Amino acid sequence: MAGLEGFEFFEIVIEKSCSRQRLPDKFAKMLVGREPHKVKLLEAGSGLHRLWDVLVVFDGEGHMYLGPGWEHFARAHELQLGYFLVFRYDGDATFTVKMFDNTMCRMYYQQDDDATAGMTRSKEGMTRTRVGKKRSRAGMTTLLWWWLTTTLLWWWLTTTLLWWWLTTTSRLLCLTLT
Repeated sequence: MAGLEGFEFFEIVIEKSCSRQRLPDKFAKMLVGREPHKVKLLEAGSGLHRLWDVLVVFDGEGHMYLGPGWEHFARAHELQLGYFLVFRYDGDATFTVKMFDNTMCRMYYQQDDDATAGMTRSKEGMTRTRVGKKRSRAGMTTLLWWWLTTTLLWWWLTTTLLWWWLTTTSRLLCLTLT
């Protein structure tokens, strides 16, 4: 498969079952006569050196699929419907894969050894972190700030209305008694 190094394409996870992933027909046609039986997948930019072995399946119509082994990769990376995947063929039957979730943000993963103490471990020994994690914490801070401000505003408004009601009622009571 020489000459294909650096060839890139994207796929969108559209099948409910993650047991296979279809690859572009153009890429499959480029492999005619050199079809691999197995490929290796590597997550881009993770610093991980784990390669996922995935069998390649061709149907009778010339369509190429990532078959057995793809499901393990998809589960380990928590791939869901609508996720956007960018594949780069690195030669020697190896693909580097970039994954983007439904928020259009790239997903990053770490090995458990590198994971911070508070993160949970999955069966496959991977922990997911997102680019937007700091935004999530900032979002929580914003939410807390909003709740605190709303609570204080509600308290101030309630206190002010209660004070107004008491002063008005006491004036009316004084007028009625006199």
